[in-house]
Amino acid sequence: MIGFGQAGGKVVDKFLEYDQRTQSGIVRATVAVNTARAELMGLEHVPQENRILIR
Repeated sequence: MIGFGQAGGKVVDKFLEYDQRTQSGIVRATVAVNTARAELMGLEHVPQENRILIR
């Protein structure tokens, strides 16, 4: 899953949280892309290495 911007990143983060909580295995990988560092840092479940900051 790829999330663009604030809303996209939050949606991906929630999907990943649900996937981990239910152990459903639906989400294979996630990437969050944003121009705001603070928004990327606010994600709880997307791995740090899968957060892309565009300047």
